[in-house]
Amino acid sequence: MIRARIPKEAFMQAVLHLHVPPKPDPIPPGSPPGDLPVDPDTDEPDVDLPPLSPPGKEITPPGK
Repeated sequence: MIRARIPKEAFMQAVLHLHVPPKPDPIPPGSPPGDLPVDPDTDEPDVDLPPLSPPGKEITPPGK
């Protein structure tokens, strides 16, 4: 039986290489700095949340 010796450094480089995230899409030319594209559907929540106050009662913030 023949065993090949693989250097530990080569193995670690191969493992680290697998965890590199994909490159993001490029920002279109002419966009101001910090301007990122936004999905128009993200401003609506996916879940219907209950109202902040029970029906028929309004909650008054403290100090008013």
